[in-house]
Amino acid sequence: MRRPRRKHPDAGRAETALGRFLLAVEKGYVELHPRIQDRLHELDLALGEVMAAVLDAAREIRMSDSRPVKESWDPPSHAFVWDSARFRRKMYLKFRLEGKRPTVVLYSFHPADY
Repeated sequence: MRRPRRKHPDAGRAETALGRFLLAVEKGYVELHPRIQDRLHELDLALGEVMAAVLDAAREIRMSDSRPVKESWDPPSHAFVWDSARFRRKMYLKFRLEGKRPTVVLYSFHPADY
C-alpha cells in the first residue's frame, strides 16, 4: 500500500500555493481525485480534455478569487471561485499541493453552485 504524500511546504499560504499551482499545472504535475469525473458533463468535457481546461483555469484565477474552505471532507486545501471566460460562468476549483515536486491534487472543478 502506498504511503500518502505529505503536504508541500508552500501549501500553507494561499498566495504561494496559487503560484505553485500554476507552475505544477503547466508542467503536467496534476492528479485528479476520482470524483472530478462525476461532474465533467456539466462542463461538456471529456476526461482527455480536463488537463487543458485546468490549465486555462489556472491562468484565469487570481488571489482575489480565493475562498476559505470550511468543514471540508477533503484534506486541507485551497478553493477559488471566479468568473471564467473559458467556461462563460462562475466556476469552483479546489486543490492541494502534495509531495516535493509539488503535485497538484485536484479535488473539485465544476460550476460554482454553493
